Amino acid sequence: MRADFEKSDLILKNAFMDGRNYLHEHEVYDLLTALNIGVPPKCSIVRFTEEIDDIIDTLDSFGFDKFVCKIVNPLIIHKSDVGGVEIVGKEDVPDTIRRIFETVPIGQAEITGESVDEIEKSTYGVLVSEFIDSPRGFGHELFIGTRDTREFGPVISAGLGGIETELYSNEMRRGRAVISISPGVSDELEFFDAFTETISYENLTVRARGHARLIEDAVLKQAFAHFHAFVWRYSRLNPDAPFHLTECEVNPFLIDSGALRPVDGLLRFREVMPRESDPPVGKIAKLLKPENICVVGVSGKSMNLGRIILNKLLNGKFTPDKLAILKSGCDEIDGVKCYSSAADLPVKFDLAVVSVSADQVLAIVRDFIDNGKTESMILIASALGEKEGSENLELELKDIIRESRSRPDRGPIIVGGNSVGIISVPGGYDTTFQPSHKLPMNPDNPIGGKVAFVSQSGAFILTRISKLGGMVPRYAISTGNEADLSVTDFVEHLMDDPEVKVFACYIEGMKRLHGLYLAETCRRVLNNSNGERTFIVYKAGRLSEGRSAASGHTAAIAGDWDVADEILTRSGAIVARSFEEFTDLIMLASCLSDRKVTGNRIAALTNAGYEAVGIADNIRGDRHSLELANLTDETKSKLAEILMKYNIDNLVNVRNPLDLTPMAVDRTHIEIAKIFNSDPNVDIIIQSCVPFTSMMKTLAPGGLEGDGIEHPDSFTQLLIKAHREEIGKPLIMVIDAGEQYDPMAKTLLDAGIPVFRSADVAIRTIGMYVRAKIKFGSPRFIS
Repeated sequence: MRADFEKSDLILKNAFMDGRNYLHEHEVYDLLTALNIGVPPKCSIVRFTEEIDDIIDTLDSFGFDKFVCKIVNPLIIHKSDVGGVEIVGKEDVPDTIRRIFETVPIGQAEITGESVDEIEKSTYGVLVSEFIDSPRGFGHELFIGTRDTREFGPVISAGLGGIETELYSNEMRRGRAVISISPGVSDELEFFDAFTETISYENLTVRARGHARLIEDAVLKQAFAHFHAFVWRYSRLNPDAPFHLTECEVNPFLIDSGALRPVDGLLRFREVMPRESDPPVGKIAKLLKPENICVVGVSGKSMNLGRIILNKLLNGKFTPDKLAILKSGCDEIDGVKCYSSAADLPVKFDLAVVSVSADQVLAIVRDFIDNGKTESMILIASALGEKEGSENLELELKDIIRESRSRPDRGPIIVGGNSVGIISVPGGYDTTFQPSHKLPMNPDNPIGGKVAFVSQSGAFILTRISKLGGMVPRYAISTGNEADLSVTDFVEHLMDDPEVKVFACYIEGMKRLHGLYLAETCRRVLNNSNGERTFIVYKAGRLSEGRSAASGHTAAIAGDWDVADEILTRSGAIVARSFEEFTDLIMLASCLSDRKVTGNRIAALTNAGYEAVGIADNIRGDRHSLELANLTDETKSKLAEILMKYNIDNLVNVRNPLDLTPMAVDRTHIEIAKIFNSDPNVDIIIQSCVPFTSMMKTLAPGGLEGDGIEHPDSFTQLLIKAHREEIGKPLIMVIDAGEQYDPMAKTLLDAGIPVFRSADVAIRTIGMYVRAKIKFGSPRFIS
């Protein structure tokens, strides 16, 4: 049977016409009946002003002897906490209703700040409903609900029901007690598939030992599909929605004779909200690849931020005739002509870079908009909207931007405020303001050229660049406070650049619905990438302290981290939980972008027993699951021959992970890696080296080892050659040693081989990467 949305529309409309933005519990049951979700209990409501004894005639018609009496009032959510729920026999119902009316401390329950004592008693009553006698116990109650979130719109959740829901969702790892999905990203099949990963599903079906199946998958699938369709119909994502849901919860559903039986429910809704106007994102092309640039805030006397930016532009592809400076009382600076105001500029500029104090920003932005002299602007303004007292400036900036959208050209797009600038290799410019000697850049670094780094924190971009050896990202975009353009706007534009293989996003707080848009964009990126692209996100605000710090830093509201983590992960993103994890993922994804991940089976070799143990100990975790490859007989035979060839067969057993001991010479490691590469059961090769052994050349040139790592027969050079010519599978290197071996690590990384400095970190990071590639390599996308 289909859901009857005409009836559900009418139920909501009647409540709205009654002046309510919520449904009473019995109306929720009517709604579920219309949606064909479960079998609601028979029930009747008794108002305070009605004749209570008349209820007996109604109950006789139900044919039951046991009933539940519940207080009905919009201000009381947890009815049992105030003594508003009693289970009684039919004959005791009238007296129970009177007792509830007389004794329930309604005035203590406040949600809106308005006590029940101040509300007409005719607006509430007691609901008398059929008592459903079904199996009780851990996992036998089901919760299904939805809430409207700022960043992701409607989020649907399901899992353990009853009073256990909140407790176990906090104590268990994510996705075991309760799962959450976005109907804008995941379809009804994914909703059910996600639910099958929960303890709730295991207890309701035969998967849990000692439990009889309580309900068939077909019943659950229908309920999930209809609830998914219901949430979509009344969501902000549906342009034809008659109302917008803000919250709906059925907790719990009981299982009775194989059917879902709701025994409590709430629903809140509101009138349809208009969507915010989107910026003219088509102009991002000119922002990232401008033909000319105007700089504001250049000092003629000192090397201030504006002057640093100007010099970087001149040292890039921009000649003085393609640049202009907005500065009164000056003819030119560093060969670039100055103009007193935007009105004096001879042409319309593709980009204006504004580096001035916060109190000067608004006048400059207005000047450019009023005279139509730029397509885009980067606001490098200190403390705009962050420092106490500057909040009004940011609100005024947003008003100016909003007003500009009514112009024929829709005004310029704006990056910031509080951006540290943009690096655009295709655009030939760098407007970040740190001096070059403070952050040396290495354009030959193999990591950067495939990376699009989009971050609300510019400092985070710069520190990652430094930690990754001065890599030059193809794009590094600091969006700042996002008065106009957001991280999502840039990612959506950059997905059309085929050279970008790694999307790295640092996010503190997101605009309304932009979390959802980011998840949608992530899916589109990965759907069309044939496994070559990776989407990495660090979302601030995992703990309450983090949420507070994020809000203070960007003047943006950080959202629900768990929801963001789950929805982005289900969309194919890898959500990092630490800065170092984020950095390692960028390095790994960039180096492996041209190597196909075909599975999660690893083969590892090392020359230290503890590393073999560490690798085996870390192959599984709450966010990854690797397997030790079952080597073929042919591989084992070849390995035995190699061990014999180098006279270490009496020291080493053929196994996976393979511990070569410190007695193995450089070439032994390489030949074994090649054998692993030829094994059809191996998907990924882990090559680990504790470099202290005298049997290997692992030091920088000039010491006791002569050429050391530069010698053609050194481990480093042999591995690089094999990696380029013979080893086609993903290869990961681990060098667990101090700074003396940094040259070895750098040489391998410069050759495009990902290098970790600890085996356990390597395995966990690889596991997350492989999980995303395998499980979400070709996800379904809901447009």
